[in-house]
Amino acid sequence: MAVEVENMVDLADLSKEDLLALVDLALAYQDGKAAPTLKRAVKTMILPTALANVRALRQRLNKSIAIIGTGGITSGADVFAHILCGADMVSVGTQVIKEGLGVYDRLTEELQAIMTEKGYERLSDFRGQLREL
Repeated sequence: MAVEVENMVDLADLSKEDLLALVDLALAYQDGKAAPTLKRAVKTMILPTALANVRALRQRLNKSIAIIGTGGITSGADVFAHILCGADMVSVGTQVIKEGLGVYDRLTEELQAIMTEKGYERLSDFRGQLREL
């Protein structure tokens, strides 16, 4: 599974003003005040950054240290991606606010469907198994 992002930006290269603008953008998205195009832009920044962080942490930390993947989780595919990158658990925030507690059932069902399709029975079957090109 590959995550494709056009014009990915290294946050370390951003100025303080740009970082503050990005935070404002994320807050507007979270508050539901952002236009749909803006929401998609924020989503395309948050999920890949979160996945990259999970992957980097899994590669560097002792395997006994649990990693909680968080950021950009709106579907079972996003949960799958976090686990594939090495997350032991995932945290869902904004989507719970948007959908309510029923989001957990939906995410679980979507994740189980992906696992069945791919022939996985347990999370450990694919946790941290991301292959790099």
